[in-house]
Amino acid sequence: MKVEQLYTYHLKSGRGSHQTSVEISETGFLNDRTIAILDADNKIITGRDYPQLLGINSTIKDNELILYLNALDTHRFTLPDLTQETIAVKLFRNTVLGHQFNKEANELISDFLKGQKPYNI
Repeated sequence: MKVEQLYTYHLKSGRGSHQTSVEISETGFLNDRTIAILDADNKIITGRDYPQLLGINSTIKDNELILYLNALDTHRFTLPDLTQETIAVKLFRNTVLGHQFNKEANELISDFLKGQKPYNI
């Protein structure tokens, strides 16, 4: 088998980021789909229900999540402190633990999705 291209998806349901190499962890490519957007019920939302997510480019660099909402709209957020309290998140039929980003990140994604309920990263 020959691998022609590698992509990671830092933000679940966001656009992929082309990689020339990847680091492998116990769960797959490092930083692949490790960040998701949650609705008010702490359920992960996907591009199937929110197609505008599919247009978000993202990368993780120097302990920051960088979101590119469009060509002129770039935002940087420090990754959550993994020693802080965890939250329970619904991932399909499972419940997993996660960490929330700061208020500014959550407000940005809520504004981007133009939802009536708040969204969190």
